Amino acid sequence: MMGQRMPRRLTVLTLVLAVILAGAWYKERENRRDWETQTAWNQKIERLTSDGLKHKEIMVAQVRSWWTKPNGLSKVESEWNDGEPLELTQMDDLQHATWIDPKYNIEHKFTFRDGIVIGHGTGWGPRSVLATYPRPANFSRSSEAESIREINLGCAIILWFHLFLASLATKDSRWLEEGAIITAITAGVAWLVDPIHSISWHGIFSNDNLVFALIMLVLSGVLLAIRRADAAVGWGFRFSLRGMLIAMTAVALLLALGPVGYVALAVASGAVLLGVLRFLQIRGATSHEPQVG
Repeated sequence: MMGQRMPRRLTVLTLVLAVILAGAWYKERENRRDWETQTAWNQKIERLTSDGLKHKEIMVAQVRSWWTKPNGLSKVESEWNDGEPLELTQMDDLQHATWIDPKYNIEHKFTFRDGIVIGHGTGWGPRSVLATYPRPANFSRSSEAESIREINLGCAIILWFHLFLASLATKDSRWLEEGAIITAITAGVAWLVDPIHSISWHGIFSNDNLVFALIMLVLSGVLLAIRRADAAVGWGFRFSLRGMLIAMTAVALLLALGPVGYVALAVASGAVLLGVLRFLQIRGATSHEPQVG
């Protein structure tokens, strides 16, 4: 009976784990798209800033070539403003005009007297580029997937504490122990795909919250290993092809997850080893007990 129930339970746990990992994969892809968008924008701003400075120097030099010449106003209108007349503001015998470069948002202020350029000033910097090309929104921090991640994280942490404490207070609590491991993995995965951190070794080691996920996994795994070893003495270890295939599928899913999957797999392996050692210890002690009758 026990051998028949275990594969079924393992199937359910594997399906739950698959759903968790699928959600993590989707969120990680969303974070990556957002990161690529932000990176492309930063590169564009750097390029425009560099090109804008060079363009500004060229245009200032061009204005100097028109300086004090009688056709300065017509030159500005024909070469910079597509032949359209500038909007002039008359002050005494001077005319003032402002022209803005549409590509780099460079503002040029001119002063003319009878069509002759007698004054020119320009102000430009990264802020001018940002006004034309604003930073795209960080959609990975405000999406529905992010809201689900935050909700799942909060629920997983609270649920893990309740399941773990209930497991300590109850002897026959396999579903509580397994639930504690699943919620610990859920919290770890939710912390892993936090859009603030990247899924890289640098991002992993800079994500302090993963330490709490590791502690949760270790505590849950150790408790499950000790409890299952005690229970295994009565019926022994049983293996089936179906159970092994399901276990291999779970291992493959953990490996596909990346660093947090490696940690979860290491914890699970350690828990299994601890359980085997505990099982052998209890079984050895039982075999040396004196037989009555």
